[in-house]
Amino acid sequence: MRAWVDEENRALVELSLARHAKSTRNAVNARIDTACDGHLVLPRSQTEELGPDVIADTEAIQADGSKTQLRCYYGVVEWLSGIVPVQVIENEGQLLLIGTGLLAQVELRIICRTRVCTLT
Repeated sequence: MRAWVDEENRALVELSLARHAKSTRNAVNARIDTACDGHLVLPRSQTEELGPDVIADTEAIQADGSKTQLRCYYGVVEWLSGIVPVQVIENEGQLLLIGTGLLAQVELRIICRTRVCTLT
């Protein structure tokens, strides 16, 4: 799994994402977002392309404190040493985000000065 810090000091990880374990996986770049407590947040355009199975709708609190309803999907990612099931939350934004739900069992190091990001 490749991880790095870009020129705007955003920590990014390249993931392989699919709708289920036997599906073809798509390589995507996701921004690490420690303010997000879910697994993955995916823009609507990418959810439509992926075609994952709907789990439920959920209420989410936005950065400005407002609440909104978001659709949740089932998906899988290649994560460290295996295929991991994840909850994918659809949003109207443009960014794919990795939240703390996926980061909970890893050690994350981000060094902006040298543009290094590691997950172990």
